[in-house]
Amino acid sequence: MRATFDRQLGTLKAEVLDLGGLAIRQLERALQAVERRDGGLALDVARADSGLDAAESAIDAAVVRIMALHQPEAGDLRALLAALRIATALERIGDHAKTVAKRLPPLIDRLTDPVDPDLLTIGHLALGEVEDAVRAYGADDAELALALCARDVVLDRLYTGYHEALLVAMETDPAQVRPGVFLLYAARNFERIGDQATNIAERVHFAVRGKLPPEERPR
Repeated sequence: MRATFDRQLGTLKAEVLDLGGLAIRQLERALQAVERRDGGLALDVARADSGLDAAESAIDAAVVRIMALHQPEAGDLRALLAALRIATALERIGDHAKTVAKRLPPLIDRLTDPVDPDLLTIGHLALGEVEDAVRAYGADDAELALALCARDVVLDRLYTGYHEALLVAMETDPAQVRPGVFLLYAARNFERIGDQATNIAERVHFAVRGKLPPEERPR
């Protein structure tokens, strides 16, 4: 019975890691679409989101099935709950990437070429956090998870400064309003992706050490 349970846990973890790979790819492609002002790629990103939804649903069903069959406790239960929460966070990361991509095509001609590098910096920081969050989960690395949570403050501060600077630019020049709204919207979604990455990291820490990180992450 234990061998069967361990195999099921291993399969579940592999499915969550596969979903993590899908989420990372979606965010990479959304960033590429913005950077290249590529409407076709943006639409591809939006269409691909259904794959993440299906993968999350399959993971949810697998967790319920395993819990019903084995009634796990302690560390095993933490591992199952972590998989459930992490899958939800990864699906939401995909949603944020899709949201940015869907908003891009109508405004491509109004964006500067090259696109604002500060926005891309925020996006790539978020991508790095997601990559580390998935890596921490795959390796059961609580230290990497803690480091990610601490690092998220950098993304938050960059987003706050970018938001304020864009508002000033939009107030000064009405021509900046429409593209500025997209830039604000995209930056906000990237910042939320960073939040989801830290949520994953907290779940990893909980699964490995039996408790959430000791301090609330800075804001």
